[in-house]
Amino acid sequence: MARPRGTRVSSINNGLEKGFAAAAVLAEQLEAALANGQEINVERHALLCSTLTRLAQRIGIDRRTRNVTPTLRDYLDAHSDNEIEGKT
Repeated sequence: MARPRGTRVSSINNGLEKGFAAAAVLAEQLEAALANGQEINVERHALLCSTLTRLAQRIGIDRRTRNVTPTLRDYLDAHSDNEIEGKT
């Protein structure tokens, strides 16, 4: 059966994303139990966190911060457009 180009990669990413979601839910459940004063399996939690980190790297989730502050020119341009249109 012929598949559109890129389908296999999409299927792999879809599987990785499902695995990430499942591991995140399990980790959240353990953290909720801990917050409620219950004992948890620390090794299991550490393994889940490690798994989440590896999956995130493979999926391409990048948690780096980026500067989203507009430049002075962008800010002034945006506000001058609003004044021209009668907005404040």
